[in-house]
Amino acid sequence: MAVEQTFQQQAVPMVTKSYFLHHEIRDVDYKIFVNDVLIGQSHENRGIPGPYKLTPYLKPQDIQTVKIVLAANTIQPELTNAVLQEISKNAGVYMLQNDDYANITAVARFLFPSIKKPVTTYETQWEFNTGYKTSPRPSAD
Repeated sequence: MAVEQTFQQQAVPMVTKSYFLHHEIRDVDYKIFVNDVLIGQSHENRGIPGPYKLTPYLKPQDIQTVKIVLAANTIQPELTNAVLQEISKNAGVYMLQNDDYANITAVARFLFPSIKKPVTTYETQWEFNTGYKTSPRPSAD
């Protein structure tokens, strides 16, 4: 006698994660790189403020890098600790899951290391983890 079994397939909810870099860099020139790709820049305050969508620039691994290069200009002739602290207030990477804007998660906050004296250029880099780690693909033998 054959036994017939019926399995009810349950839908697994799809999780969509989007990553954004937020900043409020004002009055200084800047370039922002994600995994060595230039994603934003401003010269004499003509740039587009964040947030920037990062997802298209992420690599298929956990650890991602962000590099920010700042430069003095005619508006702000030198970079000081006060300028860096102001930029640090809201700089970071945030994750939006399933378009749930009420629950945006901070993935990494970018605190700019202090400097001993004012400078005209400043560069620093951070890493953040996305959990995108991928398994090696099986060989096609």
